[in-house]
Amino acid sequence: MRHHRPDAPELLRTVATYLNGLKDRVEDGDRYNLIVCEHIVTLVMRELEAEPLADVDEAALVVAIRSGGRDDDWAKTFNEVLGRTIARLKVVRPEHLTPEHRS
Repeated sequence: MRHHRPDAPELLRTVATYLNGLKDRVEDGDRYNLIVCEHIVTLVMRELEAEPLADVDEAALVVAIRSGGRDDDWAKTFNEVLGRTIARLKVVRPEHLTPEHRS
């Protein structure tokens, strides 16, 4: 019988839970560092679980938008930029997303 082997996100979730449990047992300076570490561990966990962003040259996209090169299909451009922004926020700060964009 094979034993369950936790994947990286599961291991990071365990570390984040452990760090969270230490918050009330450490002094203020260490508490701040603990909160930062917990945030980083959680961010990495979400990064590993997230779908990779499509490979897009964002600098070229910005140039095209600024030059009017994407004006003919503004809805598509808006949805592309919005989708990438939502994907990034799901990793970095999912609590900043509206409920409709969290799933």
